Amino acid sequence: MLTSTTPNIYDALEAMIKRSAEFQDEKVRLELDTLLDYCQKDMSDDSEKFLTTLIINALKEQNGHSEGNLYLNQFEIPQIELFSILIDKFPFVKYSQRVVNYSICETIGTKENAVIVDIGIGLGIQMLNLVDNLKENKTLKRLTIIGIEPSEGALKKTEESFNAIKNKYPFEIDFLPVNKLVEEVSFDTLKTSIPRDRDCLIFNESLALHHIQSLNERYKVLVDIRIFKPDAFFLVEPNVNHYEPELYFRFQNCYRHFYNVFEVIDKLDIGKKEKNGLKLFFGREISDILGKDNDERYEKHEPAYRWIEKLQVVGFKTKADFDEDLYSNTEIINIKQMSDEYLAFNNKYETVLAVIKATI
Repeated sequence: MLTSTTPNIYDALEAMIKRSAEFQDEKVRLELDTLLDYCQKDMSDDSEKFLTTLIINALKEQNGHSEGNLYLNQFEIPQIELFSILIDKFPFVKYSQRVVNYSICETIGTKENAVIVDIGIGLGIQMLNLVDNLKENKTLKRLTIIGIEPSEGALKKTEESFNAIKNKYPFEIDFLPVNKLVEEVSFDTLKTSIPRDRDCLIFNESLALHHIQSLNERYKVLVDIRIFKPDAFFLVEPNVNHYEPELYFRFQNCYRHFYNVFEVIDKLDIGKKEKNGLKLFFGREISDILGKDNDERYEKHEPAYRWIEKLQVVGFKTKADFDEDLYSNTEIINIKQMSDEYLAFNNKYETVLAVIKATI
C-alpha cells in the first residue's frame, strides 16, 4: 500500500489520466495495457495494484476499449457471503448502522406509534436489526416502516423478511413497500401512507441520496422531507466528491477514497479471498465513477459539508449527538465527532464516511 512517498504506479497512472483526451491514441492505450499487465500479475496480494487495475479497467470502459476483464472474475464471492462481511465485519457499515439504529431507538423513546421512512431500504437488513433493537421497548405499540427502494426484487425479499417476523415482537409491525427511486416518489401520496395517529416520524437513508442525479432533485427531496417535520432525519454518506465533472480531479478523489477503503479491508479478520471479493465489490463503484460519462454516472457522492449545507438551506439543524460508547472502542478505524455537525469515520487522516443527524 501507499507509503509516505507517492508510488511509481500512481505517478504513471496520474500521467495517463492527464492525457485522457489521447486515450484513442494507440501509444497511450499501449501504455495503459502495459501498466494493467504489470498490476494484474500479483494484484491479489497488493491492494495498490488491485485498485490500479480496477481504475484502468474503468478508464478502458469509458473509452470503449474494454471487453470485460476475465481476470477480475476470479475474485467474485457469493452475494450472501459479501453482505455478511459488509454487515458483520466491515466497520464503516457495521458501526454506522449501530450508531444510527441506537439513535433511532432513543428518538422513539416512550412513543407508542412510530413511523420510519427508510430511503433505499435494499434488503432491509438495517431495519430488521432496528426492530430487534426495539424488542425491550415497553411503550411502543406499533412500528410502521415505509421502505423506498427502486429494486423490485430486493423490496420483495424485504417484505418477506418482515412478514416472517411480524408476530415475534411485543408491538405491531407494518411494512409498506414503495417501489420507486426516492426522487420519483410523490410525497403527497406518501403522506397518505403515514398513520395520522403517529407520535414519532423518522426518515433514514444509508448510501442512497448520492444516487439522485441532479442538485435540483436533491434539494427537492430534502425540501419534501422537511415539510413532514420529522423528529429526526439520519443520513449516511461517503465523504468524497465524485460529483466533480472533471475526470482528472474525480480520479484523484476516487483514488484517495478507495485507497483508504482498501487499506481498511486489508486489516479485517477475514481471508484473502474474502478481502479481494470485497475490493471487487467496490470496483463496481469505481467503474461507474471513472468509466461512464457524467450524464450516465450513478455514484455521485458529495462530501459531508455539502450535505450539511443543503440540509441547513432547506431548514434543518445538524448536530452529532451520538452515544460515544457505541464507537469508542473501534480498533480498525477511528470515529470522532467533527465540528459538532457529523460523525466522521476515518482511516488515519482520511474521513471515508459521514453520519449526519438532522432535526427541525
